[in-house]
Amino acid sequence: MSISVLLHFQSEELLSPYKVFRKGVQKLIESLIKYIKHGQELSLPERYNIPSIIEYLQPLPKISAGSNICLILDDTMCYPSMRYSYYQLARKYALGFGQIYFETPLDICLMRNSKRLGHERIDEQVIANMKEILKPPDVSCNPWEKHVFKITNGEFSTTSLSSLVSFINTCTEDIVPPLVAEGDREEGSRISVEDVIHQSDLILRQLVKSQIAANAGGSLVKEVAAQTNRCRKSLLNYLRAHAAELSDLLSESSPLPCRNPESALYRYIETLFLTQLHGH
Repeated sequence: MSISVLLHFQSEELLSPYKVFRKGVQKLIESLIKYIKHGQELSLPERYNIPSIIEYLQPLPKISAGSNICLILDDTMCYPSMRYSYYQLARKYALGFGQIYFETPLDICLMRNSKRLGHERIDEQVIANMKEILKPPDVSCNPWEKHVFKITNGEFSTTSLSSLVSFINTCTEDIVPPLVAEGDREEGSRISVEDVIHQSDLILRQLVKSQIAANAGGSLVKEVAAQTNRCRKSLLNYLRAHAAELSDLLSESSPLPCRNPESALYRYIETLFLTQLHGH
């Protein structure tokens, strides 16, 4: 037996304190996983008792052992960090993980939105802003995003459905491996938070030097130096707060990613650095 549980949240529901709402949805997904895997009662911490989330805590059909369950969360997830939190859940509970990415040009999005009625129609500026900040899945920067099913222009056929089912089966068979406990690593391959931050800092310093060198001799070189260093410090604080995610990237990289611009960690940090720098 196969059961699919689709969770869809309307955009206006995000008016609830944004981070609290997102955390509440994540807690709901975790509760569903516990219910499916261990038969635990569906519940949420009191602070996440938001009406639009609570409605999903209704009793689900009894699930027999050996059932194939597919949880589909319908959300924009514009930043990799949003998607990574669910990859972490998959790793925590030994599940498969994949993403369905709708690649649709802005003009088509706006055209389709214009055909919506009443409260279903979204402000066009909101859609345009989302287009600007959306970071599509990119396995070259995030190795954990290796399973992606892309639907272009919203076109979906019977053949597409067959391919999607095959994709889901592939994801369920590829269980996310647990992190290796620190004590279980070989002495020469331990990946600590300090290792991650040290390599990240070295990469950021190289990126700063490259920007300054590119502007050497120009009238704005001092301004570029100050701006890039502010960017470096800001990103380093951000990276310290995401050490677990970076540990995965470091494990996928060469022994010294700071010396290899093609390594997963280097490319990930370079993308963050250039995005923030050009956004100033």
